[in-house]
Amino acid sequence: MFFDRMLGQRALSFLAVLFITIGFGYFAGKVRPDYSIELVFPRFDKSRVDYERFKKDFPFEDARAIVVVEAPDLYSKSGLDRVAALEDDLAKIAGVVDTQGLSTIRDVVGDGDVIRMERLFPSSDLSAEEIEARKKTATTDPLFAWNLAKPDGSATTIQVTLTKEVASKEETRTIFLKAARDVLAKHDALAKQAGAKQTLTLNGLPVIRSEFTEMVNRDLGKLFPIALVVILAILYLTFRSFAEVAAALATILFSVVWTTGVMGIAGVPLQILTQVTPIVVMIISISDTVHVIAHYKEEVARGATVREAIARACRDNWLPCLLTEITITGGFVALAFNDMVMIQQFGLVTGAGMMLTWLANFTVLPLALSVLKPKAAVKRDASRSVAARGLARLVDGVERAVVGRPRVVFVVAGAIVAVCALASSRVGKEYYSYDDLRPNAQLAKNLRYVESVHGGTVPMAIYIEPKNGRDPDAMIEPEALALMDRITQKLETEYSDDVKSASSLSKYVRKAHRLLAGDEIADASPLPETKRLAAQELLAVDDPRALRDIVGFDRSTAAVFAMMPDRGSSRATHVLAKLRAYFDEEEKKTGYTITVTGIYGIADGIYRSLVGGLARSLGMSVLVSFAIFFVVFRSWRLALIGLVPNLLPLLLTVGVMSLLRIDVKPSTVIVFSITLVIADDDTIQYLSRYRERFVALVRGGHASPHAEAALGTLRASGLPMFVTMSAVTTGFLALLFSEFLGLANLGLLIGVSLFAAVFADLFLTPLLLIKLRPRVT
Repeated sequence: MFFDRMLGQRALSFLAVLFITIGFGYFAGKVRPDYSIELVFPRFDKSRVDYERFKKDFPFEDARAIVVVEAPDLYSKSGLDRVAALEDDLAKIAGVVDTQGLSTIRDVVGDGDVIRMERLFPSSDLSAEEIEARKKTATTDPLFAWNLAKPDGSATTIQVTLTKEVASKEETRTIFLKAARDVLAKHDALAKQAGAKQTLTLNGLPVIRSEFTEMVNRDLGKLFPIALVVILAILYLTFRSFAEVAAALATILFSVVWTTGVMGIAGVPLQILTQVTPIVVMIISISDTVHVIAHYKEEVARGATVREAIARACRDNWLPCLLTEITITGGFVALAFNDMVMIQQFGLVTGAGMMLTWLANFTVLPLALSVLKPKAAVKRDASRSVAARGLARLVDGVERAVVGRPRVVFVVAGAIVAVCALASSRVGKEYYSYDDLRPNAQLAKNLRYVESVHGGTVPMAIYIEPKNGRDPDAMIEPEALALMDRITQKLETEYSDDVKSASSLSKYVRKAHRLLAGDEIADASPLPETKRLAAQELLAVDDPRALRDIVGFDRSTAAVFAMMPDRGSSRATHVLAKLRAYFDEEEKKTGYTITVTGIYGIADGIYRSLVGGLARSLGMSVLVSFAIFFVVFRSWRLALIGLVPNLLPLLLTVGVMSLLRIDVKPSTVIVFSITLVIADDDTIQYLSRYRERFVALVRGGHASPHAEAALGTLRASGLPMFVTMSAVTTGFLALLFSEFLGLANLGLLIGVSLFAAVFADLFLTPLLLIKLRPRVT
């Protein structure tokens, strides 16, 4: 009755849908892209808690962009002038706190009994001998080698520190990125005019984040249209009707706008995973659309009017489709059990989108069909299309295999399961801090280049705190300085492949102490032996820029800081485990708490979240699927049968991952939950119709109701099942065009798995029903 009334009051219904869409559209306009490393941090893991505590004392860890300058004449008057001019222009960009490069960085120098800070290169008007001497300091001094200059002298790094406000917001980071690119373009042009060979590379965390956001925007502008065109083409080839395709398009667009509105209301940004949400919504929308349109065409073929056919199709499909959407929603919401913010956001907003997709299919779709489908054109049987006839023959072949060769079907399925289970042990779990970039992407190349010049791109900090509470100047106690010195030496000697240079307060104190006390005393005692002496020597180091990353503002905490190469979570976990064992020993001997943190230090927290989150979200998805099946079919046997064809493709997914060497990571860990809940769609549609047929056959006294109901449902539902899954599979395969390798892998895995799922549904579900003959009430 509801659908009859809705179609009878079409104008009013259109106004209601339009009103809802305007509301959601307003909030959809507020959605902004954002790539923040913190989105992949585990929310409640201890590593995240440690990181937040560290950030309160050292807020600029992720607020520093860098510009690498490479030139053969770097250490010459013209080269130093170019660097100085570049630094000056970078410093003028809005939101820049300061810069540190060859023309601005200061060194600790001695002048008799006095030590002071002075610029390493106070001007370019120095003699060739003086420039060479200062170049040697820049490339070999422990304070500067790798931090300021590459040891071979071919390149230097300018560090550009942004305000916390600019570095923390995508809009302001993007403004800075554009301004910095303009500055670099200007200086590239000036160098060319002067005939100088110079290469400028912009990098650093604020830049990386904004460039990831640019990639997300490009992906969204490319992937959605590709998936949309492919899916609509499949629908047209199946139904051969522009009107029905137009109705499906309207349903998709409304679904996407409503879902994006939910993102705006919830304050969820477009990030690597949520950019896929509109595509997922579109793909799932097609599943319900195909079932409604196929049923509608059957009713028209039987002689029903357009309005009657639409109303009956909606009336007969709203509940099975609702149940499938609830199941899919439950599966996506189960992703919230993962501790990673990025995955939680994706799961929750995509789950909401599933319910809005169902709403659009039973409001927008029937209204669009009633307007777009002329009466004279609806009496054409869908089976007349070439694609439909081919699919019908495929379904007939499936029925022959189920009836005539059940043992072969079981043997083939068992062999696939065995091979994939064997391959599952070889699946890797490697995660990178700047994950999912294609190796040939410009950003990936820049990261590798910066590692070769600067030593690394991933910040690691060894955070040192007094055990007995914060005490001003606690870090200039001789014991604290000695601890920092031991940690610094250990990092640079035992981990030299990863740590090219570690910055610490002890390095500055060492140099000041040697200059003030002399080589003989410093050789015997490299650090001051009293807190008072350390305080006196540090008076000379009056450059807050030099110390802000290595000692707290009140000197109550300190950090040994290093830029690490991004070599993956396995390497990071190994390094961190060894360091933590060493720090445990140091903590027992000293009065300090030592914590490995920074983005590098949180890597194994992400790894633990990946593994645990995968198990929790997948387990919850299985439970949700089973619960829905049980509630709908009122039979635990039928519920278990329903799970079988949906769990088997998960093993196939693992096999494909092993074969293609695709690792478990934030962008692929969700493939199992997504595959399971989407595959449930066809299963619920099949078993719902099977149950109706079975009950009718039992009431009619049929001698073999299980077999007749299973095969009859296969004939009736096989075509729409295959069409929907083909559309869904092809839609996800469109992600292969993503700039992110992780998303491309996600699309490939889901596409392959769902394609396998439809065959599992078509072959195994009727066969299991015939063989096991579950009780149905």
